[in-house]
Amino acid sequence: MTRPRPTVSSISKYDAYFRQARECASRFADHEGVVGVLLTGGVARGYADHFSELDLAVYLARPHFDDWTRRGLAPFPEGDSCLDGWHVDFGYLCYEDEIEAEWEHTRRWDRSYAVILHDPQGWMREMLARKAVLTEEDKRSLTSRHLILYGDYFCDLVVPSWLHRGDMLAVHHCLNVALDSLIKTVFLANDELVPFDKWTLNLSYTLAWTPRDWRERVERALLVQEVSRADVERRCRLIRDLFAECKERLVGEGAEGLGAIEARKLEMLRYVRERGAMPAGEFDQRFGLRRAIQSPLFHLLRRETRRGQEYLVFDEDRLREHSARDFEGFLRWDRALLRALAREMEG
Repeated sequence: MTRPRPTVSSISKYDAYFRQARECASRFADHEGVVGVLLTGGVARGYADHFSELDLAVYLARPHFDDWTRRGLAPFPEGDSCLDGWHVDFGYLCYEDEIEAEWEHTRRWDRSYAVILHDPQGWMREMLARKAVLTEEDKRSLTSRHLILYGDYFCDLVVPSWLHRGDMLAVHHCLNVALDSLIKTVFLANDELVPFDKWTLNLSYTLAWTPRDWRERVERALLVQEVSRADVERRCRLIRDLFAECKERLVGEGAEGLGAIEARKLEMLRYVRERGAMPAGEFDQRFGLRRAIQSPLFHLLRRETRRGQEYLVFDEDRLREHSARDFEGFLRWDRALLRALAREMEG
């Protein structure tokens, strides 16, 4: 699969930078205790210019890591420095610690592009294959943040609230926040790790899937023509429509008329209803048990102990009781998903 790549108009100096990266790596490879060297950063992603630097991650066995970092026996300065006229940024890492560490998202994204320059035992390849990936749990969590919080919530509630309060600058700022999350959502829709902020828009141009006319519509959504209600509403429509295409791809069928978070809750309720009951542990593994105490799941899933095991049971009678009152007492977005669920049961 082709990964997203920089799209730039300036001349790339990649070949020269890459040759120098190999030369630097060879110097480290000669030292005892070096188990691997990775080229990371912008050069690893296939582009370099006079703003670039050579980012090398040097992995060391623990005793040698301590010698280099605590006893000051490193052969070259760590961090940013100049070596043979090149701007270099060397990072020294303990291999054993890195294997056990939980890599935060931006590091995993950066390492997913890493070029292995020294790996005599295959440890670098194995580490990257295991750790520099987007997991399903990550994708769900980030989708909830970027699609639901900054998509549905900002467009449907935050923007109208600031329009009501009369601060057009605050509205435009919130639209910029939503647009930033929209771009990150497009990466999730491609099962890609979300890049460091400065790269998100540029790398998005080469994603396998984007909303139609992606670049042209983003340009219009970015443009603030005037600080007015009319321009806010114009930008909001553009951003909301782009989010809708992402939602269709990420959430799928059954989400029409619902926000992404409601569509996800509807999926959970359907899952339990189709089974009648399911072990709480299975629900926890699939969705997260804490979701079961959120509205409206809280009102429809009751807990039972069966043969010493806790179950979640879908209570159809409760749904009918609430339906008879047209779901009075629920927030409007909960009412929408409960009505959809009730229609399914009637059908």
